[in-house]
Amino acid sequence: MVTPPGSTVTICFWLWLVLFLAWRSISAQGLFTGVLLGLSAAVGAFVGGFLYENVGPVTMFRLIGFFVLPGVTFFLLVGKRIMQLEVSAS
Repeated sequence: MVTPPGSTVTICFWLWLVLFLAWRSISAQGLFTGVLLGLSAAVGAFVGGFLYENVGPVTMFRLIGFFVLPGVTFFLLVGKRIMQLEVSAS
C-alpha cells in the first residue's frame, strides 16, 4: 500500500491536536485547519501523480476539465439569475 508523503505525520499531528489541545478552542481551531489544508494538498498531489503516471497528462487534464465544466456552468447560470433578480429588485 502506497501512502502520500507526510500522511503519517499529518495523522500523528491530528491525534496530538485532539488529545492535548482540544480544550484550547482558539489554538485547536487554527491547528485543525492547518492540518486539513495540509492533508488536502498531500492527497491532491498523490492522486494527481497517480493519474499522470497511469493515464497520461492529456487524458488527465481532459478528465479534470470534464469534472470542472458542470461546476463552471452552474456558477454562470446562478450568477446570471442573481443579476436578473438584482435588476428586477431595484
